[in-house]
Amino acid sequence: MIVRTWHGCVPRRHEAGFAAHLEQTGVQHSRSIAGNLGAFVRQEEQGEWTHFFLATFRAANKIPDAALRRLAVLKYCLRRRALPQS
Repeated sequence: MIVRTWHGCVPRRHEAGFAAHLEQTGVQHSRSIAGNLGAFVRQEEQGEWTHFFLATFRAANKIPDAALRRLAVLKYCLRRRALPQS
């Protein structure tokens, strides 16, 4: 299983709008990906800020081919200690 997390925060006055945006761009998008096992959001208020924590879960055998190719390039670069030039 692969677990990815993300954290962001917004002023409390933008909480509702950002929660709706995160639902569409984070949760619904993640749930539409093959192999998705779940996507969850937690909100915490801290003073004038609202923090959002997103966690997504994916089956390890469902990694897209493009992501595997990028991982292979990264491994190669790390072995050579150089990043490819864009």
